Amino acid sequence: TRQLAHALARARIASLRYDKRGVGASEGGDWRAAGFFDAVDDADRALTFLAARPEVDSSRLAAIGHSEGALIAEVAAQNDADICGLVLISAPGRKLGDIIRAQLNANPGNPADLKAEANNILSALENGQKVPNVPPILAPLFRQSVQPYMIAELALDPAALLAALKVPVLILQGDHDIQVSVDDAKLLAASKPDA
Repeated sequence: TRQLAHALARARIASLRYDKRGVGASEGGDWRAAGFFDAVDDADRALTFLAARPEVDSSRLAAIGHSEGALIAEVAAQNDADICGLVLISAPGRKLGDIIRAQLNANPGNPADLKAEANNILSALENGQKVPNVPPILAPLFRQSVQPYMIAELALDPAALLAALKVPVLILQGDHDIQVSVDDAKLLAASKPDA
């Protein structure tokens, strides 16, 4: 994102990048304890801060998000009527559960019982239920500390969120991304044909 911020600056476009709670120069809070909607609140605060800057034309304020940050920007854009546009970079076009399942199935080395257990855990989380006993092999993905965050994010449909937005949207997607595909960008574009 630093390169993007520098390129925007050369074009005389102000931008604001910020660290997650408790990371880098960010004071207060802990990203590991923050929920998905805490990240959205942080994005809302960043937009409010930027709009209040005297050197910023608040009527030309846009939100940019990359990967999961694109989903955060979509939700923040729902809350902020003052932004004039949204830029989504490598944005998911499917629900998180669909992405995780596709990634698990795409790896031929994943045994069937592991995929079945991961699907059971995902289904529970999608239904808002925490899973207390996660097998050690799946703990990096479904550990207890991340489950509340995942429960909130699993409920979101990026394409539906985008369809509800009234602001102009730019969707950017490379064809070598290993987590989000061109098909995701096409799903988003189909949900908002003027994007």
